[in-house]
Amino acid sequence: MVTMNGLYQNSLQLILRHQSKEGAFIASPNFKPYQYAWFRDGSFCAYALAQAGYEQNAFKFHQWASQVVLSFQPKLLKCIEDTRRGRPPIPALCFHSRFTLDGHEVPGNWGHHQLDGLGTWLWAMNEFQRANPDQALPDQWKQAAILIKDYLVSMWCYPCSDCWEENENRLHTYTLAAIFAGLESYSALLNDATVKTVSEQVRSFIFKNCVNGDIFIKSIGIPEIDANLIGLFIPYHLVDWANPFFQKTLYHIQKELATPVGLHRYRKDTYYGGGEWVLLTDWLGWAYVHAGESDSARPILEWTEAQVTRQGELPEQVPHALFDEVSYTLWDKRWGPIATPLLWSHAMYIILAKSVEQMS
Repeated sequence: MVTMNGLYQNSLQLILRHQSKEGAFIASPNFKPYQYAWFRDGSFCAYALAQAGYEQNAFKFHQWASQVVLSFQPKLLKCIEDTRRGRPPIPALCFHSRFTLDGHEVPGNWGHHQLDGLGTWLWAMNEFQRANPDQALPDQWKQAAILIKDYLVSMWCYPCSDCWEENENRLHTYTLAAIFAGLESYSALLNDATVKTVSEQVRSFIFKNCVNGDIFIKSIGIPEIDANLIGLFIPYHLVDWANPFFQKTLYHIQKELATPVGLHRYRKDTYYGGGEWVLLTDWLGWAYVHAGESDSARPILEWTEAQVTRQGELPEQVPHALFDEVSYTLWDKRWGPIATPLLWSHAMYIILAKSVEQMS
């Protein structure tokens, strides 16, 4: 049995404290470049809170997200219409990836066009609804979900930025898996089997184009390993644990990116030197738990607890076993210390701790 210790309680309170009155979660309150809201980070925060029993706070996030989607309906519909006419999307004209807490797009080029967060949001909304089956799906959520479904169906085969907000001219395995999960979740959420035809197209595309030999790759054109590929198993359920491609991929993630407990993003990472990411390390632990290997997850919980600052906060990454020490100094001079706290890191710790507790 896992003891819900000080870090668990502090993580909950930190996420709750930094949820806006509208329902958005600020990515990192003390790191100026991250003082905005992302669908990706927010979806994991909402899922973590729901797992911990804070359903009303999760509800509030989904309410915010659906309002944001509907407020940009003309932009989304324009993109959908353009792609139906065979016009590739223009990233700057697509639905943005980051927003102010009151739901406005943030100007400037910051990986405008990202799709993984939208697929993840549909997944998180469906998980919320599955846990609350007696609560009717609000009409606003339904309208927003339909719009995002149509957007993903129209846009999935075009390049966008990856979940690290890089490589905007490529198709990414993790992003495609998140879209697959989003469409599958939409089908369950609204009892609409027709969209499963597209989700299966996405799945088939991944197996045809996003595998190098017998290993899943980071992106089409980047035949390397990325720790985000853990997401193909959990939470997106594109593959099961025993899938031979996934197992070979996991082997290489552990071999190339684990040092020895903490997990790096990818081998050529230079952002703050390419340190060990707390949320990815906990994500691996989450995968172990769902594979029935909880004993492998416990050292990860302990490792995470050892990364806490004196203020009880978890950073985005820790500068251990850096891939590029020079770039760490450059980023530190440019933006200051590593983002701390990062709400997504705290959310993944909660998810991991609750998963271990439930499996104990």
